[in-house]
Amino acid sequence: MSFEQSEEQFDPRKSLDILKEFRQLMNPQDYNQICHDFKTQTRLILKEVLNQQDINFHSPLHIASYFGNFQAARQLVKLGAEPLSAAFSQKPLEIGKDRYTR
Repeated sequence: MSFEQSEEQFDPRKSLDILKEFRQLMNPQDYNQICHDFKTQTRLILKEVLNQQDINFHSPLHIASYFGNFQAARQLVKLGAEPLSAAFSQKPLEIGKDRYTR
């Protein structure tokens, strides 16, 4: 069996359990700093992913707005998607304002 096959994949849902284990091993100040850094980096990665664009400069927010899925559009903005992206000729939320688009 090769090393790659035996290695477990990282499951981000387990990260909170791992942090709880470290709580018992570390002093509280270091632990709190690690948790703060982890949350900050997670938010930055999420924001970067949400603002990625395809070859037509459409972001996930453009697509959700285009198809009239305003719940998804609201959730994407809440998570950090940029509602005023200027890379495309229309802003993401302007695409969905036309009732014929939906």
